[in-house]
Amino acid sequence: MAHHGFGARRQFLKRASVAAFAAIALAAMPASGHSEGLLKAKIGVLRLSSSAPVFIALDKGYFKDAGLDVDLKFFDAAQPRDRA
Repeated sequence: MAHHGFGARRQFLKRASVAAFAAIALAAMPASGHSEGLLKAKIGVLRLSSSAPVFIALDKGYFKDAGLDVDLKFFDAAQPRDRA
């Protein structure tokens, strides 16, 4: 098995997270589009390391680069987050 290192995996996770959230936001966007700038999006997260790609993407500005103005909503457990 080839070892590609953590850098390649981290880069993949970062890009995949931004792409997934951008796709969700675009699917929810009205047909008329947004001409005034960034598309607002809310993302439900847990305060756990499993949400690290979202925190990193927000901190490094990847969402803004993708045209998204992201607001995080924190949950204490996965079940309420999944229903939101």
